[in-house]
This record gives sequence, structure tokens and C-alpha cells, in this order.
Amino acid sequence: GTPAEVKFNIFKRINTGGLPLTAQEIRHALNQGPVTNYLKSLAESKDFILATDNGVADKRMAARECVLRFLAFTLNPPNTYKASDFDAFLSDVMGSLNRLSEIERNNLANRFLRSLRAAHDIFGYSAFRKPKVRSRSPVNKALFEVSTVTIDKQSDESISKLKLSRNEVIREVEKFMRNDAEFISAISQSTGNVAKVRLRFQRFQKVLEGMIS
Repeated sequence: GTPAEVKFNIFKRINTGGLPLTAQEIRHALNQGPVTNYLKSLAESKDFILATDNGVADKRMAARECVLRFLAFTLNPPNTYKASDFDAFLSDVMGSLNRLSEIERNNLANRFLRSLRAAHDIFGYSAFRKPKVRSRSPVNKALFEVSTVTIDKQSDESISKLKLSRNEVIREVEKFMRNDAEFISAISQSTGNVAKVRLRFQRFQKVLEGMIS
């Protein structure tokens, strides 16, 4: 009956011996059940590896955190997000996923894989990455989250329109990110902050849907 936020923070404080666990490794330890293999299978899927260009290693469960972020904001609309502790929020979502039926988890998985395929078809190997300066940027977890969740909301017809104009979409999205310092901050620092979560979803959705209308 202990709240997820309390459990997570107690575990984090005693996590000092040897190699400290990452936040996702702590969540994995606290939420044993169907969700652990569920996140692993989605992180190892061909669609995830292709969409990220094999750019997220899962040795410390970073890929599983990306998957979890999509699921978290699919189950909890960003405009209602109000958590004071983002890591504990994600841990609580893992608990919620354990309580879903297999059919419900499969439906979410299919939505996630559809979004990944669409992101790859639209953005290619620049998907989930900040505009490059010299070399290609690494996959950004917050940008991964906001891109996949926003694409998931689009109809098949809208996704087809984005695919047909993919070069223009890439140019406009990169231009938007280069010129919007607040958005870059919202996907770079303190990404669990309530205001930053809402800002990045609102602005990315506005840009992407502006390319459809």
C-alpha cells in the first residue's frame, strides 16, 4: 500500500553499493510482473530498432524507458500530467500496466509499433534526434516520447499526408526546433517538470498538425 513515489525514493536512497542502478532498473525491480517482459519485447522489436537506427542501447534499460514514456503519456494525457516526481510517475505507470489485461497491453503495443513505423517513414534516421550541428545527435528520450505519442493520435490518412510531404515535414520540424529555445529546453533539462511536459507536447503537436491541414 506504500505510494509508488515513496517506494521509488526509498529504493533510490539505499541504491549506493557497487554500480548504482539506473532509474529504469529501479522501476524494473519494484514492478515485477507481466510489464517487465512486455517492455523488453517492445524495446527489442524490429520496429523499435529500425525507427531509432539501433541508437538506444538497452544494457541499462534505456530502450525500455523510451517504450515506457510512450505508454505513460498514452495512458495519461499530457495536458493532465501533474506529477511532482517524474521517475515515480513512470514507476506508477508500470504498476498500472501490470494490472491491465493482456488484450489491453496488446492493443497498446500495436499502437506503439504503428507509431514507430510511421515515425521512421516520415522522419527517417533523423527521428527522435535534435537537429545536427556537426555529427548526428543521439536519440533524445523526451523527443522520442513526444513524437511517438503525437503520431499515435493521427489517423491513417493524416500519416499518409505526412509521409507524402516528408521532406517538407523534416525541414519544418528541424526549423521549429532550431528556433524554439523553450522547446529545446523542455526536451533537454528537467524533462519531468509539469510545465515543460505540457509545453513540448503542445508545441510539437501544433507544428506536426500544421503540416497536415
